Amino acid sequence: IKISSLRNGSLPALQQGAEGDVKVYPNPANNLLQIDWIHAVDNGQLELLDVNGRQLITRNIPAGEQSSVISVDKLPEGLYMLRLQRGNLIKLERVQIVR
Repeated sequence: IKISSLRNGSLPALQQGAEGDVKVYPNPANNLLQIDWIHAVDNGQLELLDVNGRQLITRNIPAGEQSSVISVDKLPEGLYMLRLQRGNLIKLERVQIVR
C-alpha cells in the first residue's frame, strides 16, 4: 500500500496496484466523464461525490468492462470526488465540472 502524491489533479489516495491503472478524462468535464481501466479483470465500483461527501452517482462495473462513461451534464459547476475501486485498486480522483 502506498500514499500517492498530488499530481495531475489526483488527490492523495490509498492505492494498491500499479500506477496508471485508471484514466479519467476530460478533466475538467462538461457533459460526459470517461473512465478507462487498464486492468479490467475484477468487478468494480465508481462513485461520484459532492464536496460534502454525498453520493451523486454510483455504478457497478462488471469484470472485463474496460471503460465507463457517466453523464455530468445535469450537475452544477464545481469540484467533485470520483471514488474508483476495482480489484485491489482504490483511487480518489478530483473532477471539475465546467460549463
